[in-house]
Amino acid sequence: MRQAIAILLSFILLVPLVAALSVSPSSTELNPSDPYPKTFEFNVINNEKAAVSIDVTVDGNLKGYITVNSYEKSIPVGGSSKISFIVNLPKNMQPGDYASKINVALKEVESGGVGVKLIVAHVVWFNLPYQGQHLKPNLIIKYHPDNNLEAVAQAISDGTESVKGANITLTIYSPDGRILGTYSEMRDVDVNSSSSVVGKVKVDEPAKGEYRAMMEVSYSGQKASAEGKITLAGEVQSTIGGEGTQGASASITGGQDNTLMYALIAVVLILAMYIIYSRRKK
Repeated sequence: MRQAIAILLSFILLVPLVAALSVSPSSTELNPSDPYPKTFEFNVINNEKAAVSIDVTVDGNLKGYITVNSYEKSIPVGGSSKISFIVNLPKNMQPGDYASKINVALKEVESGGVGVKLIVAHVVWFNLPYQGQHLKPNLIIKYHPDNNLEAVAQAISDGTESVKGANITLTIYSPDGRILGTYSEMRDVDVNSSSSVVGKVKVDEPAKGEYRAMMEVSYSGQKASAEGKITLAGEVQSTIGGEGTQGASASITGGQDNTLMYALIAVVLILAMYIIYSRRKK
């Protein structure tokens, strides 16, 4: 009896890990040169063992250009709902990265089922390149368990022309403002590619506080910069890649996703209980 209960509990641990909803395809890449308005669609698939109801919302910087058409709000067991949406891009949009998510939320399970709270999304995106040369800075700083502080300064080409001889400079600072390391390299950056400068410093006894990294990329009379920060407080680290003067993308790292770990633990428990139960039967 105990073995059966243990196996049942292990199975319950695995249940929330199974996605109640899924979308296909997962994304739509827009071509800004196409004529608009234009209609697209994707499917929402119900993987629950019960009928479900869904809500659909839109967020992101394309939200004002996306209209979701009517859709089936109730999806039967093993069924799907086709969601169509209209995109109406204006002419003469500013260059840059555009992306929105069409979020599909599990509103309720209509009859039984697990009822896992879940949101899945279909991503709508495109990149409108700058005319001529244009480099976007991106900076990430992180701390490794071997007491190494690492900063990665990226120069990302989002223009229509490659850049020759871009100077990428990276500086890492301690919480009290001391320079821990400075790195500078000349790089060529082709269209739709990037080039990185990596700086590493050994911090044998890391001081609690905010470590910073600054980057600057200069090319053809243009400059762009970005700042990254990391706060060390015992075993807790938070990493932020700040925005730069040409819209450096931000990267935020929080806690680890333990879903895989929990799944492995549950599988191990099931196998262990099965082995014990098999031996007891013999």
